[in-house]
Amino acid sequence: MIDKKYLDDIRAIHPKLFSKIRKAGTKTGSKVFGGWKEGSDIDFIMPPGFSPDFSESLANRILAYNTKEYREDGWGGRTYVTGYMKTEAGTIINLLWMETEDAYRQWIEATEILKNLVQTNPTIAEAMQDKKRRVSFFEALKEVLE
Repeated sequence: MIDKKYLDDIRAIHPKLFSKIRKAGTKTGSKVFGGWKEGSDIDFIMPPGFSPDFSESLANRILAYNTKEYREDGWGGRTYVTGYMKTEAGTIINLLWMETEDAYRQWIEATEILKNLVQTNPTIAEAMQDKKRRVSFFEALKEVLE
């Protein structure tokens, strides 16, 4: 979940842009495999090269929350860069732009595997309510899929 002190810095996006994001991206995170709470952001994995044709100033506002270090230092050692935006309804969207097709595939596969495990295994579903466990499990899945 995003730190509330940054909420005013996140700008609302046009519904057409959000529609492009929903079509091009894949939902992941707690909204898909458990632990999502009211007010939490919704994560979308975006393929490498995704460009919804928004202006540089809007892109900079979207990325302003936590990507300054990525713009200054490449990808900061990660396989993705993240940026936040709001829908007109005020829902916070977290875009996870993937650097490579392999990273994109790993996120998609890890999301599907974890989603299926949660749906079929109550113990895992319960564990996914805890963010630390959810993130650790997801990261381990991605590593196995490398």
